Amino acid sequence: MTKRRKETIRSAIGNSLLTILAFIYMVPFYIAFINTFKTERDIFDSPMGIPFRRLTFDNLIRTFNS
Repeated sequence: MTKRRKETIRSAIGNSLLTILAFIYMVPFYIAFINTFKTERDIFDSPMGIPFRRLTFDNLIRTFNS
């Protein structure tokens, strides 16, 4: 195996690990963003699900007003 091939493989592995790590760090932001559109009951029922039936800002407005 040549030196250039080793560097390419090492770079690909490094980039793959960094991509996985980036997705792991994005999960809390995803949960926080999706839960702004849900009621408290919806959050407990399915914390990772997207509420396609109610994609409105009503819950967000209610939160800011309280």
